[in-house]
Amino acid sequence: MQVLDSHLVRSDAMIGSFNLDVGSVYDSEEHTFQNKWLLLTSMEESKSSGAKGYLLVSISVIGQGDDLPIFKRTEDDFDIETNLIQPAGVDVRRGCFNLQVFQAEDLPQMDAGAFEGMKKVLRVGEEKKELVDPYLVFSFAGQSLETDVKYTNDHPQWNQELRLPIRFPSMCERLKLTLKDWDRLSTDDYIATGFIDINEIGSRGDDGFLPTFGPCWLNFYGSPREFDTFNDDYEALNMGRGEGAAYRGRVLVSMSTELGEPPPEDIVSISSHDIQRVDKYRRLRKYHLYAAFINATMVSETDRSVEFEVSIGNYGNKLDERVTPQPSTTQPTNAVFDGNHYYFLPWTKTKPLIAINSEWEDISFRLDTLNIILHIIAKLEKHIGHVKTCIKSGASESEVATHVIKTIDKLIEDCRSPLPEFGDMKQYANALDHRRYELRRRVLFEVARRATILRQEAIEPEETVDELEEYLIMLQEIAVEPQNSLPDVVIWMICGSKRTAYIRVPAYQVLYSDQRRDACGLFCGRTFSYFLKYLKVKGKDDNRYAIPAMLRLKLWLGLECHSENFRKGMSDSTIAVYAETYENQVNIMGQWSDKGLLGRPKYSDSTGKL
Repeated sequence: MQVLDSHLVRSDAMIGSFNLDVGSVYDSEEHTFQNKWLLLTSMEESKSSGAKGYLLVSISVIGQGDDLPIFKRTEDDFDIETNLIQPAGVDVRRGCFNLQVFQAEDLPQMDAGAFEGMKKVLRVGEEKKELVDPYLVFSFAGQSLETDVKYTNDHPQWNQELRLPIRFPSMCERLKLTLKDWDRLSTDDYIATGFIDINEIGSRGDDGFLPTFGPCWLNFYGSPREFDTFNDDYEALNMGRGEGAAYRGRVLVSMSTELGEPPPEDIVSISSHDIQRVDKYRRLRKYHLYAAFINATMVSETDRSVEFEVSIGNYGNKLDERVTPQPSTTQPTNAVFDGNHYYFLPWTKTKPLIAINSEWEDISFRLDTLNIILHIIAKLEKHIGHVKTCIKSGASESEVATHVIKTIDKLIEDCRSPLPEFGDMKQYANALDHRRYELRRRVLFEVARRATILRQEAIEPEETVDELEEYLIMLQEIAVEPQNSLPDVVIWMICGSKRTAYIRVPAYQVLYSDQRRDACGLFCGRTFSYFLKYLKVKGKDDNRYAIPAMLRLKLWLGLECHSENFRKGMSDSTIAVYAETYENQVNIMGQWSDKGLLGRPKYSDSTGKL
């Protein structure tokens, strides 16, 4: 079996090959190799040069009278290491992923609180609100390790290091982290699942580096947080099958890679020095999130009132009783038929404005650089599209050449503009931050160098466009931030008390920066149309392809000290506050507290309603 490079027609187009005899297949069970990974090697080079790739195959050798086997595709959690076939003498280096798991926070309720409610009524024992028993599973290439179970704790602190042995290079590309809830009487439930792409936290080549990550918070997404005693229709989202729609907590982790024989102990406690070392990554700053709604149309719900909720992380979640209330939703409104085709919400002169306070780590030194590269990509895509339009429309050669030269000149100028340094935030930058910063600088320098040569060469416009699209791919590969600890902004459409549709907006797209204008998010403070979508499980047939709603709004996220910049952008508007939230307390023996409140919640409006 040979794997070849389809772009090459030369004799050295061979990537790798694997040889096996027919008898070995026929002697196996049912004369079949089912879902086996073959390690590819180079025929020209020695086998000690290592793996050239992996090929997943199912092979059967059938004789007269034998039944034809049924081939089934492997699942994502398939045990790869035990189904790997490699030639004798091939040098596959062994190594180990060292994952330090420190703590988690904002985990949702996973267990019914019926018994705890009885405790409250009978006043027996202490009522526990953290109805979750979490532990974390670290998986790669079919192997996994687990942390200890922390009982009734939605902010657990594990402080454990999981050492998972690997073969390097591996055919797997993602690390899998799964939060689970321990159950005594039934199978453990999935809280949420997160993935880390190895290609994003490592690099190949002469200046490459082994996968490394953190210390950094990793966000988890899945089905809506609201606990249901009965089965969750979208539980598969918590297993990583489909796009998670709701924020379900986050975990502080750090990972490094070591080559060589793995240590004898696979789970150890983290030293107190390492625990203290990550304290600086827990430092929080106050953020403000604004959402100015312009209009809502294409609304599919016509029988019940509709409201839209905006949240970031757990802040703004109105259906979670453990979250401090914030003005995070629009007023419930019934959709109106426009007389033609669509239903819309009748927001006329008075538009909803939502403001949410939250606290997160300041990672502007990462996201500023990311947004600068995204701005370069957006401009290059726009210019390439313009050149293609000119070519298709039959414009003159001089006009096409003028647009091509402008595109190249602008690209060279953008790539030569220096990326912002870490500055005062250098103490919060980890090893991966420095590695990716240098990688991005090298790629930008290489694109500028190649674009300069391209400008000097007189080649056809079509070939120039092909070359520019190669530069676009190079830039897109570095326009990824694996250590984005800011959760996505989630906009929900709520009908009655049920969440029906959502849209996730990455926080960096609406993040404000005071460093440079192109360091702000692409949609920061800009009016943009967002198309909501229904929750959908991967692989599950769902015929609801209609758009639930289309929202046109402005989103702005930034530090509290920069919030004045949002109000400057709303100069054509008048902002009015119609309601205030009150904190209710009672005076017992001269002490003010929210303990002992009768008939009123901890937070309410002026009438005492939640």
